[in-house]
Formats: sequence, structure tokens, C-alpha cells
Amino acid sequence: MAYDSISDPSNPFNKTGLSVEVRALLRYVEDAEAATATQLVVTCTTDHPAGPTRHLQQGTDGLGLAIDGRIAARGTYVNQHRPFFDAFAKVETQLYELIYAYPPSGKRADGTIGPYNIKAGKRVAPYAVSGHKDHVHVAVNRTVVFRYPTPSPAPTPATPTPKPGGVMVRNYLASLVAPNGGTWHLATDGGIVTDTDGAGGPEAPYLGSVPGSGGAGVARVRGILPHKGGYKVVVQHPDETVSFFHYPAA
Repeated sequence: MAYDSISDPSNPFNKTGLSVEVRALLRYVEDAEAATATQLVVTCTTDHPAGPTRHLQQGTDGLGLAIDGRIAARGTYVNQHRPFFDAFAKVETQLYELIYAYPPSGKRADGTIGPYNIKAGKRVAPYAVSGHKDHVHVAVNRTVVFRYPTPSPAPTPATPTPKPGGVMVRNYLASLVAPNGGTWHLATDGGIVTDTDGAGGPEAPYLGSVPGSGGAGVARVRGILPHKGGYKVVVQHPDETVSFFHYPAA
């Protein structure tokens, strides 16, 4: 960001008395610049002519509820400073004002389609545009502080876990020794996978899998609950009777 970081002594905006809301807006511009590789310039915080403006309103702990900004190159040609507008459009519902003379088009709060600015968190027809051709105005309400949104990392795909008999179990939770030999592997989604004990013994009997998914004539696992350091497996049989199997974790 032009005038570099908020903490840089050379920053003309690094002065006492700026509200936490303005400091957060400055930090937002820094983060937006880093994320978009576009040089953004803050041109005004509280050094604004007197008048009914949020630049001079009291914030939570200091002065100011607004900033003005543009891209690095000065000018007033159409769409020139859209990158600054677009950076804050990501949080438009949290803004009190987002004003620019050459905004994008979209669906407004009243259902019409066309260029829009933001007023009280809603898309409205552009307003006060005569004074906002060479910069973008951003304002918030008192106590409103936010950071530039960054995408959440993609979830790591579940990796199948090999268990004693060589069976691969997705979403593995624990293993239970079956009463007559073999092993049941429990999954966090309620599934049960049958397996041997890994030493050449018999495979555990199949009693169904995901709770409620068993068909006619097949016992169904209805639940898996922690129990005394192990697990309680609730099994419903075809005749509607229910059995409870209590096993320690293998």
C-alpha cells in the first residue's frame, strides 16, 4: 500500500488518534494489495474537509470511520479505480458506504439491475458520484472491524487407513475384537468393516454397516457409542430385537 505499512514511521497516516475502525480499513487495504498484486493507495483518512462525513466521526477509540483510496496511477477515466472498489465489494454487506462514480453492474436491493454503490450494507443506485471520479470512498459503522477475506484451504481428502488384516478403512475410528474371532473396524460415519485378526484367524461376522441402511434379513448397526473406555455397538436384528455388544478398543 502506498505509505507502506501502518506501523511505518514514514506513513503520513501513522498518527495518534486514528480509530480502530480506520486502522482496520488500512490493514484491509494492505491485505487486499498483497492478495491481488495491485498497488493501492489510501488518499485520505481523517484529513478531510469539515462537513457531514464519516471521515470526521468518532470511532470506538479514536477519530474516523472512513477512508478514501485509488490505484497507484492518478486519473479519472472510466473504471480506473475499480480494483479498489472491487476489493471492498467482497465485504459489501458490512460497509456503511462504498462510493465510486464508475462501479460495476449487478442486482440492487430494490430488484433493479444496473451500476451500484453501497449504502448501509445494501446495493443502491450510484450516488454522490460527482465527487468520486478519481477515488473510492469506504465507510463503516462504529464497532465494525474486519479483515480481508482469504479462501479457506481445501479439506484434505480422507486417507484410507490400513488395519490388521490389510483392509483399508475410510474415516477410521477404532477396531473392536469380534466375540468369535476377527475384527470389526468402526468408521466415524457409523460404518463397520469386517476383517480378520491379521493372524490368519476367521473374519468377523457381517452385521450391517451404516446405521439404518441394512436390507431385509440383514442385521443393522444402529449406533456406536463410547462406553467405559471402549465402544458399545447397537445392532438391530431382522426380527426387530436389539443386541448390545460391549468391546474395548483393540
